[in-house]
Amino acid sequence: MFLPKNYWEYNCVQFYGSYLGITVTVMDGTTIIKTFNAGGGTATRVSTLPGTDRAIVSPDGEAAALLHSDDTAPTELYVGGRRVTRSPPPDFDRVRWGRVQYRTFPSTTAGVPLHLRIVTPADMDPKRRYPVLFGPVYSNTVRNQWNPRFGPLMQLLVEHGYVLVQVDSRGSTGYGRAFREKFLFEWGRSDLDDYQDAVAGMKTLPFVDPGRIGIFGSSYGGLLTVFSLFKKPGLFQAGVAGAPATDPRYYGSDDVAITRTPATHPEVFDRGRAAPYVSGLRDPLLIIHGMADDVVPFQTSVMLTQELVKAHKRFEFAFTPTATHAWAAKEDDALYFYGRLVDFFERWIPPGPRDAPTPPRSDVKSTL
Repeated sequence: MFLPKNYWEYNCVQFYGSYLGITVTVMDGTTIIKTFNAGGGTATRVSTLPGTDRAIVSPDGEAAALLHSDDTAPTELYVGGRRVTRSPPPDFDRVRWGRVQYRTFPSTTAGVPLHLRIVTPADMDPKRRYPVLFGPVYSNTVRNQWNPRFGPLMQLLVEHGYVLVQVDSRGSTGYGRAFREKFLFEWGRSDLDDYQDAVAGMKTLPFVDPGRIGIFGSSYGGLLTVFSLFKKPGLFQAGVAGAPATDPRYYGSDDVAITRTPATHPEVFDRGRAAPYVSGLRDPLLIIHGMADDVVPFQTSVMLTQELVKAHKRFEFAFTPTATHAWAAKEDDALYFYGRLVDFFERWIPPGPRDAPTPPRSDVKSTL
């Protein structure tokens, strides 16, 4: 086999003329594309740069163009190893992007190590301790690629002095079928266990402040945020849930493969509702939702807030009339929601480094 043993995901296998192309992802989130003659022979590596590539192969399989991106560079076109396009403006290259590292921590329940993507401030002092925000939480986030939707928000938070963490929790591809399908019908069970293990792992790092850890996410990531605060109070000191999918009874037809239907699996729909767990809320929560959401109806968050009010819980709710499920797609909405999110975290999880506690001196004798 021509693939090294540390490759952990086969993304795609496809024929191009008489050639077979295979795309794989390695442990640092980089994708590698290789081709070899279907009749046999030595494999040829098509992609050479760290990051994520999507190949556009000629019909005869003899040539390929690559759409390439990485942690700090948007998608560009490469042909024959040469960069053809240069999309960002000149100021883009002057940005001090957060530094990205990839780590693994043990899992107590998954059976495989958990993979994390960690973004730290460019000028981080490793001797001091920084607040950590897990997010945006979702499956398949540990990838060395440009994130056009949340990348700017992550950079903004890093510049404010936060460490950003993403986890390939249960439901992510590349770790076996059992890992991928375990989260089906569970709604914040095994995947929340993964985040609990990831928090424990992060607390072992010397630059992490264990008393300043938050979480945020959107859609199912918003549900994970809500459930983490409802079901595991104290795990995070605050959370922001964007367009949270907190009631499967209102999911669209494309989610039937995950939820089935209320008629066939009523227990799944009961278990997937966040409302029955509102009594567990102890930590600050901000809900963000656009009234024009075309995927997760705005009314689901309204109903959840009513349950929170009935349970005498304190929370914050931010909404705009024009925002859709992609609640930061429009500039005005993005400025408003991002401002609310940053302000919320700055109040409950203050940004920036703090000095680590000074250990007691072993040479000082007690006077008692």
